[in-house]
Amino acid sequence: MLKLLEDSGGPKGNQTLRQELGWDEATYNKVKDDLVRAGKLAVGRGRGGSVALAHQL
Repeated sequence: MLKLLEDSGGPKGNQTLRQELGWDEATYNKVKDDLVRAGKLAVGRGRGGSVALAHQL
């Protein structure tokens, strides 16, 4: 997840990122929530929500 976000250079929609990873929703949300708590990932806005590396915001 972090590598894909780093390579994209900016925020990415949750649905798009989850599909690119090929993860089910439960796995995606668990990893996302863990990374947010660790301060490595920031949650953005948008219709389906978005995420970005914390240092990109």
